[in-house]
Amino acid sequence: MIDNKIVLSTSNRVSLDNTKHTLFVQTVDGNVDAIPCSTLNDYQVVLSRLPSGQIAIGHDNVVNAVYQIVKTQDSGRDAYLVSEKSPEKGLTNRLTCINYDERYYQNDSDYQNNLIPTNQN
Repeated sequence: MIDNKIVLSTSNRVSLDNTKHTLFVQTVDGNVDAIPCSTLNDYQVVLSRLPSGQIAIGHDNVVNAVYQIVKTQDSGRDAYLVSEKSPEKGLTNRLTCINYDERYYQNDSDYQNNLIPTNQN
């Protein structure tokens, strides 16, 4: 913490404009956390909260946390739907995905709204 702010030092230069940004960081249990952030200086960002799990940091680690910082309004541009999931080596899975489009779920409530006829035999 620096001046009561949650600060994360990065391995790469951080150059953010004044718009909102989100840091996606992988925790040691393999989950990815999305945390709103802003820049403090060239190699540090201020997080709005602590990560949901432990992240691997330190010069003596074989592998450190993987992260990505994106503009908040751009964070949905890579949205996708998982169409297939199959186990691979270790704790990994192979995913087959398709790009998300809001039209996929536009008719989800048609049955509830009686727009789809039902067979009453």
